[in-house]
Amino acid sequence: MAVVRRLAVALLVAGAAGLAACGSSGPKIKDASFVTRCAKAVKTSALTDAQKQQICSCVQQRAVGAGMGDAADTADLSSDKKRQLDEFTTTCTLQTAAGGGGGGGGTGGATSTSP
Repeated sequence: MAVVRRLAVALLVAGAAGLAACGSSGPKIKDASFVTRCAKAVKTSALTDAQKQQICSCVQQRAVGAGMGDAADTADLSSDKKRQLDEFTTTCTLQTAAGGGGGGGGTGGATSTSP
């Protein structure tokens, strides 16, 4: 589990770096190039290129679904949205590391099914 946490931290840093490197006039989260930039920013050999793409695609889907698609820089996001983006990254990383794919969009909120 410690390895998964380290991967999640690496992806959090990569996602922030991927957004911050663009500046507010750069490509937006909703743009196709976001996934490519995000995956390239992940500097870990513990993930395959396909896993990096899968995680970044999952994060993109969730962020766009949560209304963050027009952000091109983390400065464009409120602290709540930044925290939510971090949660998406962690969730997508854990799902991918567990073999669950990580995609599926949504907003990353917990769901409860009580009888």
